[in-house]
Amino acid sequence: MSANSRKPLLLLTLAMGLFMSAPLLAQTAGSLPEQVIVQLRSAATPADKRVLTTDRVRTLAQRTGMPLSVGAGPAPDMHLISAPGISASALAEALSGQDEVLYAVPDRRKQIRRIPNDPRYGEQWSLQWAQPAAINAETAWDISVGSGEVTVAVIDTGVRFDHEDLSERLLPGYDFISDSNIAFDGDGRDTDATDPGDFLSAQDLQGAFQGCGDGPGGTLPTTSSWHGTRVSGVIAATGNNSRGVSGVSWNTRILPVRVMGKCGGLDSDILAAMRWSGGLQVPGAPENPHPAKILNLSLGGNTGCSSPYLLTIEELRRAGVAVVVSAGNSNGGVEEPGNCPGVITVSGLRHAGTKVGFSSYGPEVKISAPAGNCVTQGAGQPCQFQITTTTNLGATTPGANGYSDGQNPTLGTSFSAPLVSGTLALMLSVHPGLAPDALQQRMQSGSRPFPFEDGLPLCPATDAQTGQCNCTSDTCGAGMLDAHGAIQAALSPQARIGATVANSLVTLDGSASSASVGRSLVAWRWEAIGGPTALTFAQPESATTAVQAALPGDYRVALATTDSAGQSDRAEFTLSLSEAAVLPPPPTPPAPEPTPEPAPGGGSGGGGGGGALDFLTLLGLAILAGSAHALRRRRHT
Repeated sequence: MSANSRKPLLLLTLAMGLFMSAPLLAQTAGSLPEQVIVQLRSAATPADKRVLTTDRVRTLAQRTGMPLSVGAGPAPDMHLISAPGISASALAEALSGQDEVLYAVPDRRKQIRRIPNDPRYGEQWSLQWAQPAAINAETAWDISVGSGEVTVAVIDTGVRFDHEDLSERLLPGYDFISDSNIAFDGDGRDTDATDPGDFLSAQDLQGAFQGCGDGPGGTLPTTSSWHGTRVSGVIAATGNNSRGVSGVSWNTRILPVRVMGKCGGLDSDILAAMRWSGGLQVPGAPENPHPAKILNLSLGGNTGCSSPYLLTIEELRRAGVAVVVSAGNSNGGVEEPGNCPGVITVSGLRHAGTKVGFSSYGPEVKISAPAGNCVTQGAGQPCQFQITTTTNLGATTPGANGYSDGQNPTLGTSFSAPLVSGTLALMLSVHPGLAPDALQQRMQSGSRPFPFEDGLPLCPATDAQTGQCNCTSDTCGAGMLDAHGAIQAALSPQARIGATVANSLVTLDGSASSASVGRSLVAWRWEAIGGPTALTFAQPESATTAVQAALPGDYRVALATTDSAGQSDRAEFTLSLSEAAVLPPPPTPPAPEPTPEPAPGGGSGGGGGGGALDFLTLLGLAILAGSAHALRRRRHT
């Protein structure tokens, strides 16, 4: 209802004991009225409640010193109260402290939530808010549903390109499986990232893939997982298209990169795929026309972080690429590459927010998200809290496309990681300039604390029957993923610092700092916060500034940036200055030679000579002083 169509309210203004008719605070179209919903404590009921209310509000006005206006509220004993020039939050705080006030709360705005019309969305508990571990995507979608400018690489088994809920989101990918037996598509590396299936038949298990099956000794045949299709749907199944399910980020583009086939995949293929996905060069592979800023690796192996992974991850991070990895499903230590520095490792939660029994955990974990769990485990009963997503229904080779459900569940930390990747994609949709470190830190800052369930031990101890435990920040990361908290944190500006040295001139550069979409940076402020001596900034309120110091050494500097919405960010940087980069002291002029005293009775010639020497000495000193002064000016400018 617009302000013009609102029914008139009976208003009484009480100030200095006077009554007068007055409107509520003036407001612009679409702004919130600065008014408070107030209920007074019960009193004797007189015939004229309005007079009693007026008297009681007059008393409030006198006690608070505020000119209060009262209007009819939503119930006989509720009132709308305002005070000219006073915000609703400040007024509510002031009135709440009065004895006769039962409660006083600002009259806030509520909005229709952006819930997708996908028919299976009701099953997607992990995106909603009712369960403790759910990621609260609905309120995040009020801010953004994602951008087609953001690409997430799914480094996995490939994808079913014909799936109705994915086809609009998929980019041409690449198949990096070099072994044709693993690939099961008739060749090695090529431009077709289609998933043909990764099932293992009895014949497979008697040949090259012995021990790779299910059951004891890995001897039982397996069906195809369609793992990459499932992961892709969690990240970016097209939302609000009246089909199937919704991904976390509805408009994000998926770059499918195939590395996993029968019995898994090779490190050499995975490393090449990581590099190519992030826009780095790979011998023998074409240039990637759609480099991703987020890589999702829902895979791992039970080894420590090896040098090839370590160096590849470092290079990707320098290129501005965030790497998201699942922790593993061993109920033990985090697997490679999740145990490598520089990646965002994700462990798995039950719907209740405790660690799910199968999830790996440890200090390498950065955050936790739902991994799916089955509360009902009787024969034939459906899995209640699985992760509903896209899949293919073929048992071995491709069949009809469809969706997972309680009888065909999606479970594992493989599906915790894409919840994080989708959330990072939402963050980049509102702030494309965020660096990998900033993405991780802001996502963590927006997370929610872990709950505590009686009867379960604190991780790393686990329940002997279920493998579950109450998460801690040392074992499950900063908290539970919250998409709304993450995207809110992404809206703030980002301060970034670089430094260059050219011809002994040191320049600090904050021009890589960024603001979120629709905002701009309006202020910069440089500050020295530690070092051997004072630093001098040539332009302390500019994006870039020259800096000078009198002594070499390590200096800590900070840059604060402010955006057009008034939000700020601060970054710190260690500046190492060598002898060549510091300002030398001004040269010391030579001491004048002593003037010889004239001989007793000497003539004016000797005296004249002494006078000439004094004049030349003074002239030389003046020239030296002028040169030193000019030298100092050149070094300060």
